[in-house]
Amino acid sequence: MDERRKLERVRLPESAAVYVVDEDGKRMGRVVTLGPGGLLIETTTRLPEGSPHHIVLVDESERIHRSLVVVARYRAGGGTALDFRALDIEAAVDIGIIIGKYTGAAQAACA
Repeated sequence: MDERRKLERVRLPESAAVYVVDEDGKRMGRVVTLGPGGLLIETTTRLPEGSPHHIVLVDESERIHRSLVVVARYRAGGGTALDFRALDIEAAVDIGIIIGKYTGAAQAACA
């Protein structure tokens, strides 16, 4: 595994207040895993594979409410994987903030 891939994704604890809402503001589910290429959400919402969606990524503690365009990739267990489409700079920074916050927390817990 190369270094970039090892740091690419972070698993968020259940206590994290990071979740996704749809374009109508309806809560879809909590974010389980987040990386620069996409996310895995715990949801009962059925999203057809390959279908594009407008969502809002929310991290209450960081006051992040970032609109994103995603494509549904697959469903496994109670989760759905979504790939980001054309992230702008602000979205990439917000995602990086969340990844950094929980990467640091995971490393501190292991120390």
